[in-house]
Amino acid sequence: MALTKIQAESMNLADTYAFTGTVSGLVGSLSYNGGTTLGNLRIQAGTATLPSSSTDTGSTYGTGARYYSTVAVTLSGFASTPTVYAQGSTSYHETVVSDAYSVSASSATFMAHSSRSAGVQDHTIFYLAIGKAS
Repeated sequence: MALTKIQAESMNLADTYAFTGTVSGLVGSLSYNGGTTLGNLRIQAGTATLPSSSTDTGSTYGTGARYYSTVAVTLSGFASTPTVYAQGSTSYHETVVSDAYSVSASSATFMAHSSRSAGVQDHTIFYLAIGKAS
């Protein structure tokens, strides 16, 4: 494999550089192609944005869960249903993002709920899926 050297002055390290392709030859045969597979272990991390609208349940589920919204993501490379975790990025302290409540080997759906509609609209959810590689 050819080695390419880049002068530091020719790159703006504040820029974001997109990567396409596959990296191989890493420790433990680790590779990256939209997720990471290490032996029989598959790890996929990503983000999803909650929609700009939410559902109002009134007082049915209490004030802390009055508004909710959902977002689905696509998963790939899993042989069976992985374990999925989620974390929300919002300044609304009462907003809660559930771990995925509808999960298969190819998708996961997350629900966020809050006492205020703005707490569950247009916010980023970070997710991590871990399971058996296909």
